[in-house]
Amino acid sequence: LVTLSVAGMSLSVLAFIIGAQYYFAFRLGWFPISGWEPGLRGIPFLALPILIWVAASLGSAVRYYRAVFLEELRKEYVITARAKGLPWPRIMTRHVLPNAMIPILTHLVIEIPMLFTGSLLLENFFGVPGLGNMSVNAINASDFPVIKAMVLVGAALYVAANILGDILYAVADPRVRVK
Repeated sequence: LVTLSVAGMSLSVLAFIIGAQYYFAFRLGWFPISGWEPGLRGIPFLALPILIWVAASLGSAVRYYRAVFLEELRKEYVITARAKGLPWPRIMTRHVLPNAMIPILTHLVIEIPMLFTGSLLLENFFGVPGLGNMSVNAINASDFPVIKAMVLVGAALYVAANILGDILYAVADPRVRVK
């Protein structure tokens, strides 16, 4: 699993896009290569970009979550709980998971704005109309008002995600207070 995660982290999103378009869309014909249709008819057009995004981000996420849990498992309170004879599922759910939630929430919340910025390549390669495609077209056309608006949207997403993260910290850990 670690080897696959490192291999997934080592590949560029562009390599995932080109490889998946060639193999799954062109060779196997499971998905349309590009295009868009509104409504439920657009689901087949979105399936491959979503799978590519998940595959591209899975490697780093697995390594990060593994590192967080391994760090928590080495702490003294876990060793004490095991020495007291607590069952392993209870140690994981009552001790390790609540303490590991803060870095996990931080990672998840930072991924929200990355969904916007990461969609730039996917939307262009798959012909999906969206904010990422609009941003690239605005950059190519030197359309500065649209570029400014996209930067503002990205910044607003980043601030909103951080506020959401702070609220979720208070939910995950009662020691954290939101004032």
